[in-house]
Order: sequence, then C-alpha cells, then structure tokens
Amino acid sequence: MALVSLALVGCQSAENGKNVKILSEPTGASVCISGVEAGMTPLTVSLPQYFSTELRVEKTGFKPELITVSPSGKDALKPNPVRAQLIPAFMPDDPSKANYEVAQQALQWMKDSGQYDKKDLAYIEAYVKKYFRK
Repeated sequence: MALVSLALVGCQSAENGKNVKILSEPTGASVCISGVEAGMTPLTVSLPQYFSTELRVEKTGFKPELITVSPSGKDALKPNPVRAQLIPAFMPDDPSKANYEVAQQALQWMKDSGQYDKKDLAYIEAYVKKYFRK
C-alpha cells in the first residue's frame, strides 16, 4: 500500500495529520484529495486532523464517489478506513425490467470492448445482479 502525505499551503502540515486508509471496490480507483491526485486504492494518506477533507474516488466505467473525512473526538478522523463502493456508470435509479435489459446490454458492450479487466467486469456483473435481484 502506498503512503501519501499532503502538505497543505496555509494549513496544518502533514506532520500533524492522521493516517487514513482508503479502500475501494473495485480496487485500483484514483483518489483525489481536495482536488489533488493522491494515488490509487488501496492507499494510506495523512490528512489534517482538525478540519474536514473531501475525497473523490473514481475509476473509468464507474460513477465517482465523494466522501468527506471529518474530525471525530480527540485525535480521530471518520470514516477510517474510508470505503468507496463504486457504482457502474450505466446503472439506472429505477430497477425496472426495461432498465435491467439496458444494464445487460451495457455490460455486454463493456465485455466486448476489451477496455475493462476481468476483475472489474466480474464486480460489475455481480453488482447488476444484486441491484436487480437476479
């Protein structure tokens, strides 16, 4: 796992930060912290412990997820670890039969395109089945 320290200009230094582990399902997602790219999941970063920090976790083919890490009690940040459950980009808001067929077509296109690895495709297929309860 990578360890990234972010020095924030005009704010607290990374030396006074707290380590936060960032995980995603699927793995290999890009993490941006306050607009600065920090690395790929899984990774551990040092975040300022006295104010909230916004994380953006994203991966091609998935909707980006925004997560706020905030102070919680003395010397703690929450959530820790951060867990991003990425949603396939083509997923509809309504799990109707027609949308299931569209989701299946999108999944098939992703398989046929050769642009996605088998691990991500397996995750997406399982997500679609769970979402539509198939």
